[in-house]
Amino acid sequence: MAIKVLIVEDEFNAANRLQSLLKEIDTTILVLDHLTSCKAAIEWLNTHPQPDIIFLDIQLSDGQSFEILKSTNTNASLIFTTAFNNYAIRAFELNSVDYLLKPIEKDRLIKAIDKFKKQHTRHSPDISAIIESLEQKEYRSRFMVSSGEKIVLVDCNKIAYFFGQDKYTYLHSFDNHRHLIDESLKDLELLLDPTDFFRVNRQFIIHVKAISEMYSYSKSRIRVILNPPTKEQVIVSVDKSPLFKKWLQR
Repeated sequence: MAIKVLIVEDEFNAANRLQSLLKEIDTTILVLDHLTSCKAAIEWLNTHPQPDIIFLDIQLSDGQSFEILKSTNTNASLIFTTAFNNYAIRAFELNSVDYLLKPIEKDRLIKAIDKFKKQHTRHSPDISAIIESLEQKEYRSRFMVSSGEKIVLVDCNKIAYFFGQDKYTYLHSFDNHRHLIDESLKDLELLLDPTDFFRVNRQFIIHVKAISEMYSYSKSRIRVILNPPTKEQVIVSVDKSPLFKKWLQR
């Protein structure tokens, strides 16, 4: 059975590339239409049978594509497309939403299509949770921690990294002090300014200024040497490495 696809993208080069890649991947994929605005997409979805997959650019010429989802009752599976936006990507990952980073790579598109095929059914995520994540504009500027009997404040610009160990989360400051905190690494991903902090793997969130050296590692991974140093090796995971490289060059 053909997979019916709707593309909502206001960059024609990006839309053409996506259509070409879809044809290369699976000749049975049927692109129903290519729309370039929120208004056009809302009208289309309210007057046509539902597609199986909608490829949605986040930022369109007349607004954000979330407006489309709030104004329709689509149950299509969603795959967001975006230029590098670390905060949006965090929101997608935390809410288990598929996304593709532009320019779209064929291998990533294949994985997204394969995932849809394995699900066998349409899967529309909790859009309200994503929007809530994306609308959070203020980042944590400091943490309150205990130091013996004292309670002290640690500014985020003085924190080198956060790490998880044995179900606990710690912050490690540039002056080489470690403090236990209440927040999980998952919580911290939405609390910290993504310009300064990046989650490199399951165990570490690091500050860009804590990076001392970097080395190529096996399977396209990156080994990071931090200052202050860590007992554990800090390896940027395979799936995080491309995003990590883009983050470093912001």
